[in-house]
Amino acid sequence: MDQDCTDIAFFNKNPNKLVTAHANAIKIWTFDPKVKKLKYFDCPLGHIRRYILNISIDNIDEHAYCGTRSGDFIEISLSKGIYNRSGPVDKKFVGSVN
Repeated sequence: MDQDCTDIAFFNKNPNKLVTAHANAIKIWTFDPKVKKLKYFDCPLGHIRRYILNISIDNIDEHAYCGTRSGDFIEISLSKGIYNRSGPVDKKFVGSVN
């Protein structure tokens, strides 16, 4: 991995999966206990370029919510491993994410 990790969040229902946040990337990690290997998948964020500070995963492991340095939030679908949406659309929460 070539970037420093800014936050880590473990899945609630699957002990072999976790999500890490990096400066401009989200990675979903899966541990395969049979072959004892840890693999990751880069979530494509499209045109979104944000410094991601923290991650929270919902109780059913469906979405991850990422807070950014600019004050907005990014929603990631964990089942598909893709960017869903970001918000707020009209106004950022300036200084809300530390």
